[in-house]
Amino acid sequence: MAENDRTKDDAPSGKLGASTNGYGTTAKFDNSHDTTRNGAGQSPISGPKSQEDLINEMLSLGEQSTVYLPAPQAQQTSQAERASYGAKRSVAALRQALDKKASDLPKDFLYDCISRNELGCAELFCKVAKGEIVYDRASESWYVWNGLHWQEERGGNIYGLAGDVLSSVYRNTATEKYKEILDFEATIGARKPTDEERNKLETLKGERTSAQNQAKVLYKLAYVRNVLVFAGATELLGVIGDEWDTKAHLLGVNNTVIDLTTGQPVTPNPSHYIRTVAPVDYDPHATCPIWNKTIAEIFAHNYAMVGLSLIHISEPTRRTPISYAVFCL
Repeated sequence: MAENDRTKDDAPSGKLGASTNGYGTTAKFDNSHDTTRNGAGQSPISGPKSQEDLINEMLSLGEQSTVYLPAPQAQQTSQAERASYGAKRSVAALRQALDKKASDLPKDFLYDCISRNELGCAELFCKVAKGEIVYDRASESWYVWNGLHWQEERGGNIYGLAGDVLSSVYRNTATEKYKEILDFEATIGARKPTDEERNKLETLKGERTSAQNQAKVLYKLAYVRNVLVFAGATELLGVIGDEWDTKAHLLGVNNTVIDLTTGQPVTPNPSHYIRTVAPVDYDPHATCPIWNKTIAEIFAHNYAMVGLSLIHISEPTRRTPISYAVFCL
């Protein structure tokens, strides 16, 4: 089934152009003979039609329609082509994305997180993982964005992932601090440092030590679990469960997301919060021979009757006509 693809403002009140329904038939209807409207395009004052009159009118529409069921000659899509629409992101690719975000964070922010232990680590993880990882407070489950949909993390990898990413950030920070210490000592040279220079040098060494210690402690499961508890409680990573699958016109499949209003794939977006996925691949060349055969057999290959599966009805209570799909099964 398919609605008229023109907008309401463009659609004339008595015409429906060629359109293709869900099983491959094409129909052309001309409602200019519609007796439900007078010459001005308005509904007559007379009462509703009888069931017999409505059936006769529908048959008349079907006889005027041009309908065909094409033979299943559609191009076949290879497995590689179907997969090319989108591939689920691996854990390694997710790790790279998180590392890239971490490298772009301001240094002052990183140094501030070091001094606040688990809470600071949680804030850092939220900044890095926003849009990549969420925690569903209702189901108490972690979800990762696989590039196409949100996927529940069931293997416990979230602990290792969080620990590795945060530990790497602090190790890199410690390395940068060490280089900064060497550069500062080089500027002092052989002379005796001033009190201000000595204090700055001690501060740099203390920051380096703190970063090293933070990197080490992030390999402890209990510490990482505390970090994730704080992170899941924030608005950056935590969701309450009502966000999932709220966009009824979007359907997740194995290799993309389909906009059901157009039948075309759309760019996956984590803000859509799609986690329910139909276990099939999107194939633009797919056919439905069983459905076509079934419809043809139901109507005894009377394609005029098949044309009644798509009927254009103009409602006098609306400004523009609306298309309805009617199946006579």
